[in-house]
Amino acid sequence: MARGAERRVARVVGLLSLSLASGCTWGVTRGTLTPAELVERVPEGKLTCVAHPPTGPRVRRVLMVGIDGLRPDALEAAATPNLDRLRAAGWYSLEALGEDVSKSGPNWASLFTGVHRARHGVDSNRFLGHRLAQHPDLFARVEAADPGRVTALVGSWPQLHYFGRAADLRVYAPFESCQDRCAEATAVALLSRTNVDVLFVYLQSVDEAGHAHGFGPEVPEYQRAIEAVDGRVGAILGALEGRCSLADEDWLVVVTSDHGGGVVSPREHGDLVPEERVVPFILARMSGEGLAASGHSQVENILRAPPRLVDVLPTVLTHLGLPVRAWAEVDGAPIEVPQARGGTSR
Repeated sequence: MARGAERRVARVVGLLSLSLASGCTWGVTRGTLTPAELVERVPEGKLTCVAHPPTGPRVRRVLMVGIDGLRPDALEAAATPNLDRLRAAGWYSLEALGEDVSKSGPNWASLFTGVHRARHGVDSNRFLGHRLAQHPDLFARVEAADPGRVTALVGSWPQLHYFGRAADLRVYAPFESCQDRCAEATAVALLSRTNVDVLFVYLQSVDEAGHAHGFGPEVPEYQRAIEAVDGRVGAILGALEGRCSLADEDWLVVVTSDHGGGVVSPREHGDLVPEERVVPFILARMSGEGLAASGHSQVENILRAPPRLVDVLPTVLTHLGLPVRAWAEVDGAPIEVPQARGGTSR
């Protein structure tokens, strides 16, 4: 990927741009945009259709979906066929551990940097006194280790602008009018039209439903929000499965959350109790043959050691084949995941 004039990447709130090896750049300014309008602005990338599975190694890529405010017990109670399919094919835990402050800021910071709150200094959603500059995030580490990778962060929470500043694409501010619908549409377009290597998609509506109506499996509005998000996850997975280059790829799919809620106060979170600190965590592999089966029953594919949000960064970098020195000083450790069927990876 060109690193000079051909890579013109906006780093300001309200503007998104993407420069691929083809040299095309696209952008939209802050305002109200429909998902269709966002999709129209995504350029055609350099996807190469592969008629038959390759004999050589596959390109390793990563899709991460962050569902804000998702309680594991509510996930279990909801009808979520798409997340269930990922769980059945991969590895998962309903006991993944977030930080000791169950707020979005500290936990997304730990996921992106791989270090605990005591080190990155994000204690709340205000980010006052943070030390993020001392701890490069996932996108900075990927770009530093392998500048040719195309990286993207998509979502609607304004505080996401603290992360992904080294990414080739950051999309967040335009979503005031459509939030998760636009995040889904943009993710689908990126997966369908470009050769993005690392994509993080943030979905906000479950957390909003919790704050509006209450967190927990007994709250109908919260359950409906989870089921709606599952549909968006299904659309994103459908775009991934429909890639014409999928036969030459080995995707790691990561789905998790930042916190639960609703114990100390029905519509809030932030306390050190399991229903607010513990989150779901799903890992799966996808290649040209579809989701890679774990080879275990759904009981056996539960991750025995509950993962932590700080484990996401080293797990992703390990899958991408980046050297250990790219993450050696972080607090997390890579989680072993099943090998995608049908060949090795590169």
